Amino acid sequence: MPTELEEVTAENLVPYSRTQPSIFKTAQLTPIKDLKLLVKDYPSIAKSTLTILINISSDLHVLKSLAEDDGFLETILNRITNRKEPNATLLSELLANLAKSDSLARLLTFTRPVVPSLSPSTATNALDQLLTLFNAGIHGKYNASATFEYLAYVFADLAKVLSSQTH
Repeated sequence: MPTELEEVTAENLVPYSRTQPSIFKTAQLTPIKDLKLLVKDYPSIAKSTLTILINISSDLHVLKSLAEDDGFLETILNRITNRKEPNATLLSELLANLAKSDSLARLLTFTRPVVPSLSPSTATNALDQLLTLFNAGIHGKYNASATFEYLAYVFADLAKVLSSQTH
């Protein structure tokens, strides 16, 4: 379990992501690199971290750092498809923000392991998994603590990419 200090620290950084987002862009985006790791932390810390990333991902340098990182994309996909992920709604909101980057068009060809909880789908393509998740997630049927409406924005942004229109 995280300490109370860790939780409070993460929570107290959230307002700065709205009022002073530049503090997260120091030292060649080192804070962004740290935040990417904290997404994997305890749910309460990950929640604050995701909120911060959502708030600052409109910055082009931050967006590029997040959207072009295959490891981070896999982290998001792994967590969002986890049936028990308490922050799945925030993850889908962050993914919607990242879809503003043309580099996220690689979801069309991004392969990953089959997600057993998305059965009967045996898709290994990330976009197929997200489509299955979107359909399975209606009214909390897939993850009771999540809504996946933000994935609609991901699909809309991907539809702008010519190759996605044939998927």
